[in-house]
Amino acid sequence: MILFRCFPYNPAIKKIEPGHPLFIPVSRSTGRINNPDIYTSSYWSAQPECAVAEVYSSQMQWTPGTFLANPHMPKTFQAIAAINVPDETLIFNMDSAPNLVRLKLRPSRVVTRDSAVTQAWARKIFELRKYAGISWWSVLWPEWQSYGLWNLSGVEVLSVEKLSTSHPAVLKSAEVLNKQVLVR
Repeated sequence: MILFRCFPYNPAIKKIEPGHPLFIPVSRSTGRINNPDIYTSSYWSAQPECAVAEVYSSQMQWTPGTFLANPHMPKTFQAIAAINVPDETLIFNMDSAPNLVRLKLRPSRVVTRDSAVTQAWARKIFELRKYAGISWWSVLWPEWQSYGLWNLSGVEVLSVEKLSTSHPAVLKSAEVLNKQVLVR
């Protein structure tokens, strides 16, 4: 399975540290499935346009400046990475009715913005010790799939591309979300 993520990229970084596609920033508590007291998680998307939307949807317009370097991370630029997740990797699918029944969850509790709710069901799934992560439908567009992975074993980085106002994933995401893309 191929997944995508937007992040500040530093091409000089060779180890998994800030600026690398597989780097997972330590989070205190924010994020749909974060439970930093027991695991770290990284967020990915099944579609490149979903990865763009998840990071930049709060901005009304996307300009060339949107995709410039992170001011807190010198020598970076905004990029999109593609990774290959091995086929045998088990992901708990929250878009499966039997899985929701198993967790005693209504679909609305999957995409609620109440992180205490989503972190609680994520913790239950993690504690099964069977899955490398979770997938659910995107809050932004239900046909997109979002992923949270706490186990990146066997994952391979396939590509990293610089984001810009002309990148196909940016344009497709903008079309779906009705965002204005300015090229000036």
